[in-house]
Amino acid sequence: MVAGTARTLGLLVLSVLSGTASAQTFTTRSMCQSNPIAGSSNTITVTIQTDVNLAQADSSVVTISGLINAPDAASLALASVENSMANMLFWEGTTQGEGALSSGTLTLTLFTGKTVLAGTQYAFSFTITNPSGAQDAPTVTIAASGTASIPPTWMVAPDSPLLGVAKGSKPLLVMLPEFQVRKIGQSNPLAGGSNTITVTIQSNVNLAQSHGSVVTIVGLTNAPDTWSLALTSVENHGADLFSDGTTQGMGSLISGTLTLKVHRYQTVMAGMQYAFSFTILNPITEQDATTVTIEASGTAEFPYDRGAMSTDTADLNRVTNGGKPITVVSK
Repeated sequence: MVAGTARTLGLLVLSVLSGTASAQTFTTRSMCQSNPIAGSSNTITVTIQTDVNLAQADSSVVTISGLINAPDAASLALASVENSMANMLFWEGTTQGEGALSSGTLTLTLFTGKTVLAGTQYAFSFTITNPSGAQDAPTVTIAASGTASIPPTWMVAPDSPLLGVAKGSKPLLVMLPEFQVRKIGQSNPLAGGSNTITVTIQSNVNLAQSHGSVVTIVGLTNAPDTWSLALTSVENHGADLFSDGTTQGMGSLISGTLTLKVHRYQTVMAGMQYAFSFTILNPITEQDATTVTIEASGTAEFPYDRGAMSTDTADLNRVTNGGKPITVVSK
């Protein structure tokens, strides 16, 4: 009898050591986001599956922690994904289909009569506004209490790029959009002369026509108005990316602002340097260079205060700042 008991205990120890003993866990625990751009609306999708029931009758609660700098919400709406009806499993104590998000932790309390069934996959999403500043993807964990105590376990997130941002699908990786390269220069500072202005840009996020993206260059003081200004590609078909709203390779220059609408089916690709030029007639009166800025909207809103453009050529034809648009001197 003693020998038999010892044998049973020995087999149990071997089972545990070999990893065959059953553990209560989330067998599926994935999470991804729809938008890594700072200050933008971001839908986060969660997919879970357990190997144990989690019942409301046992006061079961699921918590997702590590959503750093996500805004607090006493009632955060959940949406079902793939008709799983997962959103209806939970509430925040008042309304079915809601969770509570506080200090980076999403608390999901099982709703009256509901059970997260073992072996069943559930998917739901919720939408937040991203933080206004850049941050790396945090480590997000999921845990449960009630019917079973499941300790915090890392959520699995994809490494895939999103909107041109490396690993942008990871919640809450946040990118502050900007033009990493934003240069502008002119060929001629002489009053009344023909002047070719060259623009070189490189963005850290995609700017897609499908999102209604527009690039604007502001500060071309006293440049003559034209609704359709021809662009010429200098590098990587830069002119072909844009239109005046109708014709590819054109822009609109009104009141010193050049408006460049991303043309249909086109995308300003993150990390790609583009250059294009356009030609204007200089004003007939002298003027100093102004601060020229570049902005964007659509896929991402580029902060105005990060958009001052630079030039490689400060002086031109023995004219101080002659390479800076739109410096004009008399003959």
